[in-house]
Amino acid sequence: MQGYARIAAPISGVVTTKHAEVGSLAAPGTPLLTVEDNRRYRLETVVPESQAAGIRRGQSLPVEIEAAGISAPATVSEIVPATDPTTRTTLVRLDLPVSSRLRSGLFGRARVPVGRRQAIRVAQGAIVERGQLQGVYVVGQDNVARFRLVRTGESRQGTIEILSGLTGGEQVVLRGTERVTDGARIESVKQ
Repeated sequence: MQGYARIAAPISGVVTTKHAEVGSLAAPGTPLLTVEDNRRYRLETVVPESQAAGIRRGQSLPVEIEAAGISAPATVSEIVPATDPTTRTTLVRLDLPVSSRLRSGLFGRARVPVGRRQAIRVAQGAIVERGQLQGVYVVGQDNVARFRLVRTGESRQGTIEILSGLTGGEQVVLRGTERVTDGARIESVKQ
């Protein structure tokens, strides 16, 4: 009868929840303990249905788990075939890399690629602000600087996106814009 008193877990791990106390009746099908496999963790994320079509099983996606200090790629292990009709999202499960800093319940983010686009970017120092207007000095074939208004977008890593006002291949003054005036002759436009 002592063999019935011994409980063997199918995996090695950590007991995270104790469902029964000493002296409680252990009925068949009633959980006694919750054991967590601390060797493998998974991130579950919901993805808008419009972006889920671009994700494939086995694909690597960058994930970030701030509390554990982890920023690494994870592998898509499962894409739930049903979409939630209320939120229009699909559940995606990613296998996380092995780390002793991981534990259940941590918050994480996965970056899902949604496509690429070309953009014109200039150094933030090239942007000249005049009141609420922004512009750049464009250098033409005659080496004369002309002030041109631009509409800017997101800034990232010392550069800023130009949404309108410039075309690809145009040369702009990157440094010393405080000394440039409209119509000034520029001696060197080499970077």
